[in-house]
Amino acid sequence: MAGGIAAYKSVELLRLLRDANYYVAPILTPDATRFVGELTFSALASEPARTKLFADPTTPIPHTYLGQHADLIVVAPATAHLIARYATGLADDLLCATLLATKAPVLLCPRCTPRCGRNLPYKRISRRYDTAASWCSSPRRSPRGR
Repeated sequence: MAGGIAAYKSVELLRLLRDANYYVAPILTPDATRFVGELTFSALASEPARTKLFADPTTPIPHTYLGQHADLIVVAPATAHLIARYATGLADDLLCATLLATKAPVLLCPRCTPRCGRNLPYKRISRRYDTAASWCSSPRRSPRGR
């Protein structure tokens, strides 16, 4: 999960996945923890939430472990910042490093403003990942037209 105001919706997604008996290993970016606490995800998930690239003494290389054991990686919300880092191969946190280390399908659920979604650099990045990742939605126009 990346940081952004839509992060609170990820808690409901996690609950729905667990109710459907999916095994969920949450990865939160540092910015994500500014919106929803790590403890919330740890309490609802199949295993404790992870936030740091090299903080787990039981799994010395967590991004490769998580990437190799995933059947699917869902990034919800996927902020424009995270999508840009993923697109350029920047593995500066556990989530991006896991995305780059996996062979599993990646489902990106972008949550950015409609203005951001119409921005040319964002469009370039999203076009680059039309084949590398699946997109669950695209930025929508807000009810107030902004």
